Amino acid sequence: MQFAEKGPIYEVLSESGNTYEVDIDEGRCSCPDWQKRGHILGQKGCKYLRRTTLEIATGQIPQPNGTFTR
Repeated sequence: MQFAEKGPIYEVLSESGNTYEVDIDEGRCSCPDWQKRGHILGQKGCKYLRRTTLEIATGQIPQPNGTFTR
């Protein structure tokens, strides 16, 4: 996962080597699963959205405002 600048967009590297953009504020992802089933997934989101949310909550990556959860 990469955090380049403050904001709700995170870049997530998949196991296959693809990079997807996760928008925490909008609850969206650019991965094929989200593009295909996003309307069905809803708040659960895809695995990249869930992973990003979890890593923010556990303080592994910064929140969109650049601070860490403690």
